[in-house]
Amino acid sequence: MTTKKVPLSLSRNYVRDWTVEQAVRELIANALDQGDYHFDTTSDSICIDSYGGTIPEDTLLLGNGSKTCGDSNIGQFNEGYKIALLVLCREGFNVEIRNGADLWTASLEYSDFYETECLHVTINYDIYPQEDCVEIGVSGLSQH
Repeated sequence: MTTKKVPLSLSRNYVRDWTVEQAVRELIANALDQGDYHFDTTSDSICIDSYGGTIPEDTLLLGNGSKTCGDSNIGQFNEGYKIALLVLCREGFNVEIRNGADLWTASLEYSDFYETECLHVTINYDIYPQEDCVEIGVSGLSQH
């Protein structure tokens, strides 16, 4: 199994005013934008599935993504899902993304390069059979 850990230049303190609800709403909005989606909740988790595409790795870089050159102001900076991951990790929730055949796990870790705690995404390649879908799981949530 091949694994890569990607440090993002998002420190723990970025967007301190974002709430867990805003982070989950951002992830749900992304699935709605995709058009083909499914949501499932339990007493302490949510699973947000969207079909018909995967998240390209280069979107982990701020400003990279499919919406960057579009005419819409919505999502033009391609930072929403990354901010959502940061907020959820900062608040202590476990976040995993099945991205096609790969498993992405978000975490807050100390970066020697940045000399601070920042968001990291660990990518484990070829864990699942290849599917054109994204499944985001957040566990440890409350019912509200």
